[in-house]
Amino acid sequence: MIVLDSIKEFFKKVIRHLNVKVALVVVVVLSLVALFLQYFHREDSISFVSVAGAVVIPFQEGVNEIGKFLFDRESERKSISEANAKIDELTKENQALKREIDELGEIRRENAEYRKLLKARERLSEYEVRSASVIGNDGVNIFRRFTVNLGSVDGIEKDMNVINADGGLVGLVSYVGLNYSIVTSIIESGVSISAMTKNGNANCILTGTPTSSEQSLLKLENALVGVDFTNDSTLVTSNISDKYLPNILVGYVTEVTPNADGLTQSGYVKTAVDFTSLKEVLIVCGKKEAAGE
Repeated sequence: MIVLDSIKEFFKKVIRHLNVKVALVVVVVLSLVALFLQYFHREDSISFVSVAGAVVIPFQEGVNEIGKFLFDRESERKSISEANAKIDELTKENQALKREIDELGEIRRENAEYRKLLKARERLSEYEVRSASVIGNDGVNIFRRFTVNLGSVDGIEKDMNVINADGGLVGLVSYVGLNYSIVTSIIESGVSISAMTKNGNANCILTGTPTSSEQSLLKLENALVGVDFTNDSTLVTSNISDKYLPNILVGYVTEVTPNADGLTQSGYVKTAVDFTSLKEVLIVCGKKEAAGE
């Protein structure tokens, strides 16, 4: 028994250093020899079979270990592959959800803009009002002159007032094509507006500024020095304007300085309209005809 254990241990050491292919050939040869001897010399072959077993068993154990190792590696590889596939799938789903969220956000913003336009139309219920989309801009960062998608076939005429969804004054229609119109905004250099404080206590003149700044500013002029714009800074179109409808919101006084004549003061007005972003506007076509006319 001790001899067999020693032989087994010896063959285990030998097998560790043998090439796998060589060991496999040796095992096959020994197995065939063992079967041959067992068939012709069954009693005498027991010892040899034991010796062959000492070789086969360690080799078989080694093969089992290798098989288990390869199985574990394959299982691990499949698990990693499945995990990567799941990650790719979840990434695509996440990207799709982000696109949907962005689209829903844009739809909400558009709906909010349309609701504002409807409210503005309600405030101008005595006028015929047409909604128009901005389709072109002569500038880059600010809308001084821009094109809308309504023209003469839609009843648009030159000098019609243009406002935004919040009821702020945008400008006047300056050119009318068949199916488009050009709007000149109130911030364009040379444009002049007769304005007054919201409570109607004082009049002044507002003009467009030739600045390249993205800020929407108007120059305030000819305001009497006694007017307190701190408490009444909101300006609207005056009742004596020859082109603009009365009481349309223009903007808010941000700065005033007394002039050298001591009688008037000048300053700047921040427009109620953001002229860096215009998508939809309203064109006021004139007063509605009374019922029965």
